[in-house]
This record gives sequence, C-alpha cells and structure tokens, in this order.
Amino acid sequence: MLFQAGNSTRGREFAAKHAEAVFLNTPTAQATKFIIQDIRERAERQGRDPSKVLFFPKLTPIVGRTQAEAEARFEDFLRYSSTEGIFALLGAWSGIDFVTAGDDKLLEFVEKRDNRGLIESLRRTDPNKKWSVDELANFFAFGTSSLTIGSPERIADAMEAFIEETGADGFNIGHIIQPGTVESFVDLVVPELQKRGLTQKEYAEGTYRNKLFGEGPHLREDHPGQLHAHTSKKEANAHG
Repeated sequence: MLFQAGNSTRGREFAAKHAEAVFLNTPTAQATKFIIQDIRERAERQGRDPSKVLFFPKLTPIVGRTQAEAEARFEDFLRYSSTEGIFALLGAWSGIDFVTAGDDKLLEFVEKRDNRGLIESLRRTDPNKKWSVDELANFFAFGTSSLTIGSPERIADAMEAFIEETGADGFNIGHIIQPGTVESFVDLVVPELQKRGLTQKEYAEGTYRNKLFGEGPHLREDHPGQLHAHTSKKEANAHG
C-alpha cells in the first residue's frame, strides 16, 4: 500500500500521482475538505479514478462511558500540558512566535481553528470571560488534529458528521496515552460504529490493499506504478 502524508502544494501533487491513501493532520473540517477535493481533482487530471484515492484524517478521541467521564478525563490530561511546549509546537507549525505576539493574536489563531465551537459555546455561558494565555494554549494541548471528547455515542456522531462534511474515507486514530487511548476507542466506540454499520465486523481475505479496495493485491490499472510495470515488461520482451 502506498500511503502519503503532506499538505503542501508539492505534497498534494505527489499524492495525486502516487498515493493510494493519504494521511491528513488538519485542524478543521473545512481544511480537510479542501485538501481532499484538491487532491482528487489533481488525481483525475493524472488519469486516475479520484474515488480510489482514500483519505484518513487524524482524530484524537478522549472517550468516557458518559460525557461527564470523558470531560473529567480531558481535564485530568490537561494537568500535564505545558504552555511553553505548546507555543513551540504552534510556532513551528504556523511561523508565529506567540510568546511575543500577544493574547489577541493567540485568541484570533485559536478562534480560526476551533472546529468544535468551544470558544463560542463558552462565551455564551460567560460573555465577559477574559481568557488566560494558558487556557488559550490548552486548545492545542494535544496537537493540531481534530480532538473529540465524549461518550461513545457522541464520538460516533462526530465521526459520522465529519465524514459526511469532508468526503474522507476513515480516520487515523491518534493517541494521548498508550495504549489507553486506542483501547478505550476500540472497547467503547467501535461497537457503536459497528451498530451503525459504519465499520466492519470482519476483515476481507487477502492483503491490506484488498481489504481496502476489494480489487486484489496489486496496484490498480490506472496507477502510474502499474502502467510503468506494463511498459517495462513490454520493453523486456522486446529485448528478450
């Protein structure tokens, strides 16, 4: 399987030509949708079936048996976050030095990437709240991927809505603790997804490629790697 990760213009062009599946690490549904549409349009121009390029955005779930349990787990995780470390992460990602940029610049940055609408929701609860630097930084305490907090039903709802809005094909599940994050997801969320018919209960036979596409173990005929293989074989036969 040929996976690719990279959201730059050059990376998207490379993915359109070569990738069978693409990892994404985008902070909002809108950004995810744009990249998926862009790569699929580029793939079609390459002569490939755009629906056969699969996309797996990163999702970091914090799961509890109830919403209250998930929120408590989130608050517990926050005790281990570092504002200085978060600023280093965001500075490398955005090119902005938030240590010197000021609170207003940080708030603006957070608002643009608040895909869960938390700031707006909290503003309705306390319209006069003054955000501290630590509170704003904690919006990115677990990286810049989509963070979803909740019960199995809430997580499944969010995943279903994200797929519908973006056109993605699945998720790359991120972790906060190992193996706890993935274990909680498998034990609590996967059964809910299976109940909704959104994930498999059994795997197909054969290779991983066949499990994803159901078309056998080899590259598709419209993939340049397969086209190159056919050309090389013909040339070998001609010289043979």
